[in-house]
Amino acid sequence: MPTIHYKSYDGAELDLTPWTGAHVGLLTASDTLDPVVVANLLAGLDAAYSVYATITGRVPNNYLLVNGKLSIAEVPTTFGTNGGALGYLGATGIELSEAVWQELYGEMRDHGAYDQAVFYELGRNFWFYGNQLNKVDPTSKQCLHGHQKTQVRVGSVGVRHVVEFDQKIDVA
Repeated sequence: MPTIHYKSYDGAELDLTPWTGAHVGLLTASDTLDPVVVANLLAGLDAAYSVYATITGRVPNNYLLVNGKLSIAEVPTTFGTNGGALGYLGATGIELSEAVWQELYGEMRDHGAYDQAVFYELGRNFWFYGNQLNKVDPTSKQCLHGHQKTQVRVGSVGVRHVVEFDQKIDVA
């Protein structure tokens, strides 16, 4: 399987293997993953994408894509650590550190369940409400102490639970 060159947010230059579904594409370090496990991951992620698009009434702006699909890339680190993930606000592109990717893949392989991190980050891709919710004085205490960050977190977590319920997805 041919690889795709990818430059991570942390600056790592990687050649990753693409696996694509209807709406989501995975980019992984390994090209020998179990295709049944990957198909199950993509089925759930595609379903979640559809639910997010229905709830928000739109899709993320194109930024990081794999074969024209929202990309979820396995990278060595996010924000300099091997335990994080990042999703771009209102735009396509998610990066999962090696540890988070292994948790996602391992939960599906061993238990038929999804790790929650990817659904949280997918919620960030579908976050379009900063302008509407930021009608506060930027110098106010509320804004200076992470008001926007809290809004995104609550929105991502809330919609993640709707996806779990609507699609009957087992999240570990």
